[in-house]
Amino acid sequence: MVGRGLRRVDPRRDMAGLGRLIEGAFAERLDETGRRMVAAMQAFGRWGWLGWMTGQLFLPPAAYPQGYVWLEAGRIVGNASLMRVHEASHRWVLINVAVDPGWRRRGIASSLVEACLDEARQRGAREVVLQVDASNSGACALYSRFGFDLVSTRGTWSRTSAWSRPPIPAGPARRRRADDTPQQLGMVQRLHPEGLLWPRPLDGDVLRLTLALGSAGHWVWPSTGPAEFPPC
Repeated sequence: MVGRGLRRVDPRRDMAGLGRLIEGAFAERLDETGRRMVAAMQAFGRWGWLGWMTGQLFLPPAAYPQGYVWLEAGRIVGNASLMRVHEASHRWVLINVAVDPGWRRRGIASSLVEACLDEARQRGAREVVLQVDASNSGACALYSRFGFDLVSTRGTWSRTSAWSRPPIPAGPARRRRADDTPQQLGMVQRLHPEGLLWPRPLDGDVLRLTLALGSAGHWVWPSTGPAEFPPC
């Protein structure tokens, strides 16, 4: 049927519809940054070609993904987006798997995910990673059926007051030295084998001391501290 079923994403004409879908599907989970992005996607999407071109100057890459949409009566009711982590990477990330609440439990999400995984294989992907809310049992079951394994669990932290500062216990914490890097990398490999900076693979370069602003902000707790603290 015309205007129904699976097709590739076309950011030039889909941006506004994708913004509306993501906003509706993740209304309770979007943070302030996410809400700003979907609002901008809808605004730029209404400008057609001009919005598509102008938005590339202001919107993050997540607003211009590859992937697929599902249409019903010409309206976008489902989406699954696919992005290569960077040009030289064999790691891809699956994002924004969303189905309009009125069209769920009809196999749309499965079709979208399957199409994205096939696309990733054809483009030489060696691994596909994603993030999912641990409390979203339906999504967790969907990804499990496609062979995804749980690699790491992460928490989201927020600070409600810019002025509150709890007391910091005394200890042997000190600024990191260059010779601490191998031990620091080993600890990160144990705790976050999937990578430290999502969604990049684990890379020792993110831990190296540089002259860049803020690079001295690494602190370590040496193994000479209390026995209950692990080595740095």
